Amino acid sequence: MCKPLKIIKRKNQKRIVCRVQEAKVIVSAPTMVSNQQIQDFLLIHKDWILQQLQKQPMIHHGDYFELFDISYQFDTNSLIPSGIYDHRVVAHTSLELKQILYDHFQKICQSRFNCIAHSLGFDDCDLKIKEYKSRWGSCKPKDKLITININLIFSNILCLDAVLYHEFAHLVVSDHSKKFYQILLTWCPDYRQIHAQLKNIVIPQFQF
Repeated sequence: MCKPLKIIKRKNQKRIVCRVQEAKVIVSAPTMVSNQQIQDFLLIHKDWILQQLQKQPMIHHGDYFELFDISYQFDTNSLIPSGIYDHRVVAHTSLELKQILYDHFQKICQSRFNCIAHSLGFDDCDLKIKEYKSRWGSCKPKDKLITININLIFSNILCLDAVLYHEFAHLVVSDHSKKFYQILLTWCPDYRQIHAQLKNIVIPQFQF
């Protein structure tokens, strides 16, 4: 359950803190805390840790994962150049995979962005893609710039569209007021149901 496990002890740490990052359990604890106390802490929080690990599955060579609801096999051993081949993603390093996912997402996201922007009359807006830790998108109305989280690649097109509509609505209303949601729900009537799916998105980690 707690493997891989990393324990960090600090003099100025006041209590035991646990987090799950990149499919790894990381524990920070005061210097005087024993390993047995840490193990007891992990057992108490076992269910939470397992829940977090399930949200960050580790994908190995030969495993399958999904991009926009389409299944792909992860291939790290092929001698062919990195890229997406039919339903196979070939990558030999994490940097190659990062670029593959970025290019794939950028192509699909830009297409949906252009389509929605044109339908709403926002043809002069720009799109930026980056990885966020705690949000799916952002909007800078003054710059007419919408930024979308690349991790939406692990969702579906409906979720992507919902996030895009949300950010486009911020070009009209900057806050999350009643007026904002009136506009958003006019453009995307099923927004709340679709947005609820974002809580269940699983973002995998890849092992090389």
